[in-house]
Amino acid sequence: MENNMQKEFLSQLSDKLGKSAEEIKASAQAGNVEALTGNLSQAQQKKLKEIMSDPEKTRAIMENPQVQKLIRMLSSNG
Repeated sequence: MENNMQKEFLSQLSDKLGKSAEEIKASAQAGNVEALTGNLSQAQQKKLKEIMSDPEKTRAIMENPQVQKLIRMLSSNG
């Protein structure tokens, strides 16, 4: 069941980013954030950089159970 949820999430992310699910997964696994954010607007990129440069905001995001699940999914081999 979780595999279907992963596929659906990657499909939705693919639609939003304009990249294939395989490209998204490969970029995430390689730590290539620029490849994932390249299609964001300037305002979205600025907001992401602000969040990533603020340790408290970053920590809050990283502690989110859904984010942790996404990281595990993207880090898995399957």
